[in-house]
Amino acid sequence: MIAYQDPNHEGNSPKHHNGKLCIEKGCQNPAGTAWSHLWCFKHNVERMDRINKSLAAIELRMLAKDIRPTGGACGQTFFGDEE
Repeated sequence: MIAYQDPNHEGNSPKHHNGKLCIEKGCQNPAGTAWSHLWCFKHNVERMDRINKSLAAIELRMLAKDIRPTGGACGQTFFGDEE
């Protein structure tokens, strides 16, 4: 289980609640997790799962086209490539 999906993870504890309600229409749960101050635990999990699914699809398309990042902001290489 990924940390944001674990209801018992510290990042989902009440210490992150901000005193407001979740921004999802009709939701009456307290907002605030370590990953967002806008959503309750349930809706944050749904949101993060959607993001992860989208990123996984992008990764698959990149791998299918053999697109490999060759350097980041600090010039580091990825995928074990060496300069």
